[in-house]
Amino acid sequence: MPTLKITRASEYTNRMRAIKLFIDGINIGTIANGQTKEFELSAGQHTLIAKIDWCTSNKVAFNITENETKSFTLNSFAQTSALGFLGTIYYITFGHKKYLALIEIN
Repeated sequence: MPTLKITRASEYTNRMRAIKLFIDGINIGTIANGQTKEFELSAGQHTLIAKIDWCTSNKVAFNITENETKSFTLNSFAQTSALGFLGTIYYITFGHKKYLALIEIN
């Protein structure tokens, strides 16, 4: 069976909060700070997105085949932004669709 593996970075930002995970618009569960989770999927084309409050990640489209494992890392803007407090303001307002980052691991 195809498997989706997601590893959330251990970060100070949002460390006490779970992030919701959605496959094809359906909530498949949450992931805690520093946690790795695996989900079984059907083979085929899927979209993956992570959400916390009104902020989201990039939307990732991927194809998965039988007995394949797709792996992603999940982190927040704090890992990629050098803007400090100004970054926080940007990412919770205009950049709310880039607050989280899903990156496929090959």
